[in-house]
Amino acid sequence: MLSQQFELCGVHPDTTVTVLSDELSDPQIKSNSLLALERIGCRTISVALPFSNRETHMERVQSGSASLALSESDLVIDLSQRIGQNDMDEVPLSGVRVLSVDYKGPDGLGNLITSAGAYQRAVKIDGLLNESEFLTISSSFGTQVEFGLNNCSWSLETGIPTLEGSVAKWPSGCVQLFPERVDVDAEIVAMPGDVVLDALHIIKNPVRIQIEKGNIVDIKGESSDANLIRAQLEYGQDPESSYAFRSLILGLSLHADSNFVGPFDSNKIGGRKGAFHAGWVTVTTGSIENPVLSLTLTNTNVSVDNIVLFSAGELSANLKPDIYELAALQT
Repeated sequence: MLSQQFELCGVHPDTTVTVLSDELSDPQIKSNSLLALERIGCRTISVALPFSNRETHMERVQSGSASLALSESDLVIDLSQRIGQNDMDEVPLSGVRVLSVDYKGPDGLGNLITSAGAYQRAVKIDGLLNESEFLTISSSFGTQVEFGLNNCSWSLETGIPTLEGSVAKWPSGCVQLFPERVDVDAEIVAMPGDVVLDALHIIKNPVRIQIEKGNIVDIKGESSDANLIRAQLEYGQDPESSYAFRSLILGLSLHADSNFVGPFDSNKIGGRKGAFHAGWVTVTTGSIENPVLSLTLTNTNVSVDNIVLFSAGELSANLKPDIYELAALQT
């Protein structure tokens, strides 16, 4: 699995790869990563950042030996999980690609699955978005969201860093859209089985959320689920933007344990990983830098113009996995 993902990131026998770790990195994933790279045949450098109360993480990265190793690398595998896109403008990261590996989820290494299928789906959707005018999300329960794509930006999160000076987090697998906020008027109905990702909570009772000109204006419901969503918004880190519509995330990643038993299967609760589940849609509020609420809808329809992407929480026919991805899911 690690070898396959590293090869998707452009690793081959002639490349130099640095594995970056710190005092909190799991030694087993570090050993497995180095072994996978050795099997590919590339040149490997292992850099362990020393613990320090006096220096920041970036200051340690920019120290002599670490900086030299990173500057000579074609790819950096970050096991510290502390390198973000804001750091990529700094030397030596500005000239390299970084893959940040998140192995600390509920399932540990079981979270990791290669990005090949999600990447192919993301590229297809990217092409459709560039050629379309509107995106629509609906459900039989009353959810209705529609906005134009002319003033909308989006990003592909596929676990594959493609450009120098970029970092990709793995596992991932989604297209995240940032429409012009004032263009969004929506009715969102969260149904039993949907998930409040931030609270690791599966909704048991319907909650209706009204959005006007990009702001939540009403939350209907007196259940504990509705109160949880209210509390999540009220006590967010950025109160001024907590109620502001932020983005829509179209999940594209399939996983071996994606077949859930009933709407309240506890395996649905996996932190932000739920936002990557193929066929699910996650609505986020807050600012670009600080999302406050992440609400995943598991049974919606998504289309661009007249082309269906998701149907009742499942991938449409043109986005279904091929035989190779299906085989990988079964191994």
